[in-house]
Amino acid sequence: MQVSYSHALSQNKAQISLGLITAASGWRAGDGPITELERDIALRALTREAEEFGAEGVVDVKFGIEKVDGPDLHGAPLRRIVATGEAVRFRVAA
Repeated sequence: MQVSYSHALSQNKAQISLGLITAASGWRAGDGPITELERDIALRALTREAEEFGAEGVVDVKFGIEKVDGPDLHGAPLRRIVATGEAVRFRVAA
């Protein structure tokens, strides 16, 4: 599975968009720093999601944070990392 933070996987191959996909890491305590491990977990979940659609790659990958503030869960703030991207397949040459 190829992953790109830009809008294309390869400049030499045309790609077909399969659609936007989203995946997330698990919920963690909301008061600590965001770790590379959390981003990696969200990215791995995103590539698994892309594989389920038959994609060969994911482009335009971005990360965000979802939060649940303390009053919603009796004082326990939570957060998770969310990865989004566009699942793509390479166009077959004619």
